[in-house]
Amino acid sequence: EQEAAEYTIENIFSKESNPNYGRDWKPSPELYAVSNTKENSTVPERYELKQNYPNPFNPVTNITYSIPQSGQVKIAVFDMLGKKVVTLTNEIQSAGDHTVTFDASSLSSGVYLYRIETDNFVGMNKMTLIK
Repeated sequence: EQEAAEYTIENIFSKESNPNYGRDWKPSPELYAVSNTKENSTVPERYELKQNYPNPFNPVTNITYSIPQSGQVKIAVFDMLGKKVVTLTNEIQSAGDHTVTFDASSLSSGVYLYRIETDNFVGMNKMTLIK
């Protein structure tokens, strides 16, 4: 039975472990250097409702938002009189960055509001449909 200490990178890639290796291979220290920098997290730190893109649009646009924790997310579109035109999503979503596509083919040109509502956040932005 071999001991775990024998299974090092140097031993695995030595020319004695495999006759096909022409020489011993030892990785350079920079290949496995450890850094204390924090890796970018895929989970956002705060709630955010971003500006739709493209804007102005005809007839399709994307609405992107970030949620730092999973939960119920509702996104709805309203006309300038405050009448709800459509609910784009109303479901439990995981933490992260999300995008929903809004197809306004059946709507008239004009300015519309889109609103996100979660347990801990409410946000609203304007978008312009030009046909």
